[in-house]
Amino acid sequence: MPTVVETQKLLTHLGYDPGPDDGYLTPRTRLAIGAWQRDNGLTENGRMTRGLVDGLRYAVQGLRRAAR
Repeated sequence: MPTVVETQKLLTHLGYDPGPDDGYLTPRTRLAIGAWQRDNGLTENGRMTRGLVDGLRYAVQGLRRAAR
């Protein structure tokens, strides 16, 4: 199961501001999740799910491939 810390790190890598990588699902982290969802045409609910984290991982992998 994905962790809050991983989610925070992925969001930060993608340019969002979830706050510190402290493992707490704070309102700031939920706002960053919602912003990423909105920017990617998803329903904005601020929830951390396995599907959300899979999408964040995929987006980060895309950035890494593009940087090569």
